[in-house]
Amino acid sequence: MHQSQLMELIQAMSPDEQSEMLDFTQLPFFNSGRMRKQVRPMLQLCLDYLKNNNPVAVEKEDWYRQIFDNQQFVEGKLEKVMVEAHKFIRSYLLVRHYFREENEFYQTYDFSEILRTRGLDARHQYTLSKLQRLQADTVQRDAAYFYQQFLLEKAIHDRESVHNQAKGDLNIPNLLSALDIHAQINRLSHLNFFLLQQKATNLQASDYIQSLIQQSVSYAEPILNESPSLRIHHKIHQLLSHSQPTPDEIQSLFELLKKYESQIIPAELREFYTYLRSLCVVV
Repeated sequence: MHQSQLMELIQAMSPDEQSEMLDFTQLPFFNSGRMRKQVRPMLQLCLDYLKNNNPVAVEKEDWYRQIFDNQQFVEGKLEKVMVEAHKFIRSYLLVRHYFREENEFYQTYDFSEILRTRGLDARHQYTLSKLQRLQADTVQRDAAYFYQQFLLEKAIHDRESVHNQAKGDLNIPNLLSALDIHAQINRLSHLNFFLLQQKATNLQASDYIQSLIQQSVSYAEPILNESPSLRIHHKIHQLLSHSQPTPDEIQSLFELLKKYESQIIPAELREFYTYLRSLCVVV
């Protein structure tokens, strides 16, 4: 019991989440299984056990009697409650994750799709306008931004295709541009990781990987202007592609990071500085 996946998952939750999940057991949307009446008592027993920091293994029969009001023990029945309790927590955590403030774009996008499929045309158009405003206000234009931009451009394309008046480009150029930049940032990010690993180990590149590395060394300036993240990934790629980058080249990377620091998300910025330190070791 104390080493179950259910207990492991509850241990990984914050105190606020543990408290809130008990309230959610009252909602049929989250808790609708055959053992729904036993889910809350099961979770409460788990929380009490963890709160007491009890090192003694739990006896199934003891918990069974508490959950099923002293009914005769039936092998496997308690495990079914545990499965439903785990399923409940999974649903609760997924919903909690989805409705984080930083997921506003995806919430608005998904709602726009709901409006579209229900024929609420004017409201669908309004949510697309809201998505455009959200994107325009975004400073940090990384791979995630361009994936969101692709989704937005695809939604605009789909709308224009339905209302096609045999004029215009149906937003296809914007759609392909966002998709391409998203792909380029991801490609460079993973190629750079490969090149750094290659410098640390005896790693052979396949013909396919080698062709990608060679293709990615030179990018047109207009493409690099689309994203500081893309520009820095490209600069790192150039340096890692050299057998031994010069101190001046590494200094230019540092200056690039300082220039665009405010336009890069913290996690990616830490990754870039890790590459900078690794390149200094190489030199």
